Amino acid sequence: MNPVILGTSYIRGNKWKIEAGGGISYWVISITGTIDYADINFSESEDENMLLYYFTLGIRYQKPAGGLMLRLGISPIFINYDDQSEIAPLPYLSLGYLF
Repeated sequence: MNPVILGTSYIRGNKWKIEAGGGISYWVISITGTIDYADINFSESEDENMLLYYFTLGIRYQKPAGGLMLRLGISPIFINYDDQSEIAPLPYLSLGYLF
């Protein structure tokens, strides 16, 4: 399972930054067993191709010279599978250090 992901982000601000972005990912998934999630059903030993769309909207604290970095936001994923569409809202929190 190796996705191909294409996306872009836009960040604007000085210390407090707004970040927005979006993209698309293509997944080739091989499944053995049964999965039933969000009205998406896989049966035994199937190979599936899934196209996912996502966007990101958040806020970031980062000094221009480096140091502590903090990100908070939401990144919903739009799942399209066999003429069905589902949305998985995924919040994120990230803490890091920039050198």
